[in-house]
Amino acid sequence: MTGIDSVDFFTDNKLLADPYDYLAALRAECPLRREKQHDVVMVTGYDGRPARGHRQRRNLPVRGGILVHHWSSHSRQRRSQDMSTPEQRLQPLPAEAWGEAEYAAFGALLGMPGDKVPRAGSGEPYDPMRFDIIGLLARHPKMARVFLTFNGFLLQRGELPARLRELTILRVALSRRSAYEWGQHARMAARSDISEDDIARLARGNDGFEGADRLVLDATDELLAAGHARWETWQALAESLGGHAAMEFIFVVGVYTLSAMAFETWGLPPAPGTAPLPD
Repeated sequence: MTGIDSVDFFTDNKLLADPYDYLAALRAECPLRREKQHDVVMVTGYDGRPARGHRQRRNLPVRGGILVHHWSSHSRQRRSQDMSTPEQRLQPLPAEAWGEAEYAAFGALLGMPGDKVPRAGSGEPYDPMRFDIIGLLARHPKMARVFLTFNGFLLQRGELPARLRELTILRVALSRRSAYEWGQHARMAARSDISEDDIARLARGNDGFEGADRLVLDATDELLAAGHARWETWQALAESLGGHAAMEFIFVVGVYTLSAMAFETWGLPPAPGTAPLPD
């Protein structure tokens, strides 16, 4: 690292195809911060010499660190187009295509038989047409039924406390840049004893949290960065939460990471009126 002046992970094919796991692991060794006036991400803790901007013919005054990534205007624009999902690519199943299998899949999440699920287009509170994600999953009703059964267990019938579950999901959404997931669970947070101040703190990092809150946030970061938790982390989770809740926690991280991958691939936009994904 000490020999690198500037690296653009998004245009240099010799480097990682996806830099996020690398940056997350790097964060464990030295803190990252954004230098707002130059729109760069810095790694602190190295020497303070200026770093030369990628594709730039000038020096960027990086203080106290090496410039790891510089978004030039063209790369910022390209990345915004790629990741902000300006238009939905995969459309929800239309109301006229819903049948017994699709209603059974949605019923698995709601905890009711398919024939009791409100009809698509009925305008009722649980009309499936009100939920774009349900309409997308209904395109594969057999898979959706199994997935939503498990997802419903984690959300409604598991042993992991709701506050810890929602803090975990918000951290996954923020890390994986899922605007839909963030908006939905920021809205659900108030029902799980999570305040707006809690959400604002979570968007800044883990400082300000303690006890079980801090434990699950740190463990989520660890799982996302390394793909697994250290044995010491697992032991701390099991001791603090209990064995069942600790197991559920790992699956919550996995399920909502998987969901974020699907949402961003399909271009699922955030629901109207939900909180925007923080920068």
